[in-house]
Amino acid sequence: CLIAISLVLAAGLPLINNLKDKNIIIETKEIMFTIDDTINQVLDEAPGSKRTLFLEIQKGNLYIDEVNNRIIWNMKTKALIQEPEIIIEEATLKTYLNESIIIGEYQANLELTYPNIQLKLDSSKKSPFSGSFNLIIQYDKIENNKPLIVIKI
Repeated sequence: CLIAISLVLAAGLPLINNLKDKNIIIETKEIMFTIDDTINQVLDEAPGSKRTLFLEIQKGNLYIDEVNNRIIWNMKTKALIQEPEIIIEEATLKTYLNESIIIGEYQANLELTYPNIQLKLDSSKKSPFSGSFNLIIQYDKIENNKPLIVIKI
């Protein structure tokens, strides 16, 4: 009886963990779409407009890349959610999977890129971010002919 339970757990746990990771990716996609929608909302208004979001990053890390004006989330997973090294674009969100040096392990990535916006991080902490936190998105001003979006964490 114990051997049978052990076999079921050995076979079932990786499947359960893969399903958990797939659900986390789906939930994080929604977070990324919310961030993107919020940036667009404040841009539709006047400089000074801001919104506060409460984010919960269950797994993985959220990066604010000021140099390349990107918001990136990634996590390690064993779930093969899509073909590695192929970018899937859903509206403004890019999804891609990188293979790691460990066989059967991947890095799932979600990325928002803003070529016509300058992102600025205002935080006492450095990227990456994880866990639960407030994210304030503010349309600050026009700088170098681009809207400046300040992200406060």
